[in-house]
Amino acid sequence: MVSLRVVFDGIEIARNVSKRSGSPRDFVNVPLQPIAQALAEHWWQWLYEPYRPLDPDAFKARHRFDSVTNGYAFPAVSVCSGGASSLLVAWRPEPSDSYAIEFITPESPVQVAERASTEEQLMQIVEEALARLKGESDAYSELRAAWNRVSESLQDPDELAYCRFAGRLGLDPYDPDVPDLTEFTNALSPTLLDDISDSANIEDLSETVAWVDKEQPRLKNAPTIDISGFGCPPDDSLDKPPYETGMDAARQLRQRYGVEHKRPHDSVAELFGGALSPTRSALWQSGPASIRGLVQRNGDDARIGAIARTARERHMSVCTAGYMAWISNGEDTRATTRGYTREQMAARAFAREMLAPQDYLKAQAPSRGFTSDDIEELAGQLMCPSDIVAWQASNAGIPLWNVPLEPASLAIV
Repeated sequence: MVSLRVVFDGIEIARNVSKRSGSPRDFVNVPLQPIAQALAEHWWQWLYEPYRPLDPDAFKARHRFDSVTNGYAFPAVSVCSGGASSLLVAWRPEPSDSYAIEFITPESPVQVAERASTEEQLMQIVEEALARLKGESDAYSELRAAWNRVSESLQDPDELAYCRFAGRLGLDPYDPDVPDLTEFTNALSPTLLDDISDSANIEDLSETVAWVDKEQPRLKNAPTIDISGFGCPPDDSLDKPPYETGMDAARQLRQRYGVEHKRPHDSVAELFGGALSPTRSALWQSGPASIRGLVQRNGDDARIGAIARTARERHMSVCTAGYMAWISNGEDTRATTRGYTREQMAARAFAREMLAPQDYLKAQAPSRGFTSDDIEELAGQLMCPSDIVAWQASNAGIPLWNVPLEPASLAIV
């Protein structure tokens, strides 16, 4: 048993109060071994699988710490990948009549942590448990065996890449019943494969990889945009949500090119030019469910291949791909997806702000706000999906009348 503090960004997540005495404390008494065992057995899924909205309950069960503490009270804290070098951390106070304590951490949205530093802290939990359990007990043997597999994988670059790939898909790389993933790792570049595995489900992965592998050569015929004048993209600071990064990037780009006072449709056309051509940019009218388009960066140029059926979808896809090209380095091929990593969410926010800038919508809005007819008329003028215009208007604080807003698909983990 240990007295365990859980601190994130200065907030004591394990802070609780006794229901009997009413006295507060900043730690919780729990057995350390079950937490360490779960970390060792699910290391790659917990730290590398991004949020997947298709089966949120199953996802939460896989990523919540309190699901492994064998009935001992523990804060409802979760961790999963935010893509690249980031992690998403979430916690929720959950009152329970079965526990003698009640957690008093304030409600919190999803927060972001740096993966490397968080991994180091979690490694210390496992190592501390091994030190306390040392001996010939079954608990020690099971934990030692599970952690040895992780430690050995961390030392082998090829095995490390494979384990991270499996983790992204929510799979245990050491499970003999997991399908062989090497056929996928050998088909595409690592960056492109990361984009796909962060969004596709394992059931759709084979078809998605096969489609990308087959269609990728068509990018040589895709329209090219010149990104030499884009400059450095805004830093994706982990202390702000990804949509702010994307919106800041759109505003910065318009200012850099001096088009911030032009009509949004004209400024988008000036920045992305031929990539918006209906005869060139929409290389595909359909594709895998998780893919929106492909982009190939080559120095100062980027070839954009959109998956789109309509002009509005094409504009959204091209702007999203333009952001991915901007943040890529050298010669690289990326996919724009429906995934919930910071880069993909920032790319979609960039496209929304490019097509339907919030300041522009505020200037166009009558005092009563927008009706559904207003939204549809604006969407036609801006060449933008109507739901994008509606959400941009809502986020700008503009009143909406009889305008349906579908629930945000990224729930708190």
